[in-house]
Amino acid sequence: MTRQFTLPGIEPDRAGPAEHRDPRRWLILFFLVTAFMLTILNTTIVNVGIRVLTDPRRGLGATQTEIVWAVNAFTLLLGTLLVTWSTLGDRYGHRRMLLAGLGVFGLGALGAAFSASPGMLIGWQAVMGVGGAAIPASTLAIITHVFGPEERPKAIGVWAASAGPAMALGPIVGGALLDNFPWGAIFLVNVPIVLVVLAGVTRYAPLARSDRRDRLDPVGVLLSIAGIFLVIFGIMEGGSLGSWARWPVLVPIVAGFAVLGGFVWHARRRDRPALDVRLFRDPRFSAAASVVALAFVGIFGVTLFVMLYFQSVRQFSALRTGLSVLPLAVGLAVFSPGAPALARKFGPKVVVSAGMATATACFFSYTFLTADSPLWLPMVIFFLQGAGMAHVISPATGIIMARVPRENAGMGSAVANLARDVGGALGLAALGSVLAVSYRHHVDGVLAALPGPVRAAAGDSIAATHAIAGRLGPAAQRLLPAADTAFLSAMHTTAVVCGVLGFAGVCIAISGLPGRPAKTK
Repeated sequence: MTRQFTLPGIEPDRAGPAEHRDPRRWLILFFLVTAFMLTILNTTIVNVGIRVLTDPRRGLGATQTEIVWAVNAFTLLLGTLLVTWSTLGDRYGHRRMLLAGLGVFGLGALGAAFSASPGMLIGWQAVMGVGGAAIPASTLAIITHVFGPEERPKAIGVWAASAGPAMALGPIVGGALLDNFPWGAIFLVNVPIVLVVLAGVTRYAPLARSDRRDRLDPVGVLLSIAGIFLVIFGIMEGGSLGSWARWPVLVPIVAGFAVLGGFVWHARRRDRPALDVRLFRDPRFSAAASVVALAFVGIFGVTLFVMLYFQSVRQFSALRTGLSVLPLAVGLAVFSPGAPALARKFGPKVVVSAGMATATACFFSYTFLTADSPLWLPMVIFFLQGAGMAHVISPATGIIMARVPRENAGMGSAVANLARDVGGALGLAALGSVLAVSYRHHVDGVLAALPGPVRAAAGDSIAATHAIAGRLGPAAQRLLPAADTAFLSAMHTTAVVCGVLGFAGVCIAISGLPGRPAKTK
């Protein structure tokens, strides 16, 4: 009799592995992973285009605030609509929702590529976010239906590991396109990939829906969308206004938490809510979701200030910036597939907490970067951070999915992706706000000699300071070294905040995740 190794507190799938032995399952996984990578690719590819998009000659002449909104319009809609798409997928089939989402995503990419103003770009990025929310929600649910319990952790590990190459490909592909084509190419590149994935999913992927036909929960869906939107909107406004102690910041944040409280109250009163918050009574489930969220807060927050560091302080080209962060992707891609096996052998508590501790040490290490640090230093930090995150994301995602019955895979997918995407949105919003407020605080004295309107625009970001100084002539060039110093101080502050959040993730992993695995016959 063979022994099955399971994670403590996680029941083995009742369905035997033979039930899921679809001979095309690895081909299906290829199309699902490719689709999932598009959502990561779009975020990082826009980050590397910040300097071009703010240029009125080569780009749209957008302000830094408008660029941040363009990035966050996608991420914000992606996070807020995950529950909606997952609920619809459980009812009508995750393949149908994936196809619909891909179509909307591709349409948004086409519109973004030909935007004539920053406002149009923000609008089309929002459209991409609406469609993009269906992609992670549906791909992970389909994986759960296609793969049996023996292969599912490996498949989820491959799915999670794909975030690494996507994060690297975004800056690299974006840099290559920006160096050789008009800026719209960074969005247009999504369209042929969408067409290929649409064909593959239509041909091979199963319908993948729940056998239950529960009533939809429109009230819960609307409350979840409104609550998440208001909280992230308020945090983003804090960065735009340079202060969190203002009514336009505090009101939406407080209102958002109040709406989310109403969502929890509503969900607990329904048998089949849009998102079953009762799952979070399980400390292992809630700990895994929290750790995933904190991991992506760190990943997206670090990516934001690293891009600005290389492009503005180090004056790297877009392509060279993308190549510089490649070790982060390598670390994620190399270690993610094997992380679930380590978790089964040594226990999720050990593996995830060690991975989070490694990433946390890397967050604090960014405080050692200066304007002339040797390039090998950030590259080593990136690799170690990717290796650490690999041992967090895959095992924690596996715990989330294993705690939910297979027929409700959409619910587990919603939680796993909600943690990832809302964590990413919060990373961009919260740590971006910390970076913006801290930079403005340090640079105000440097820009005091500039006229009022120019001074306000120049203090928007390090990229804005460089752009305005370039237009003011040689006399303004002396401001740049001081502005770079101000940015480095702001970056170091943001890295410390990121490190504190990472340490919180370590504590959650130690206290909430299961220990060494038990052996069952």
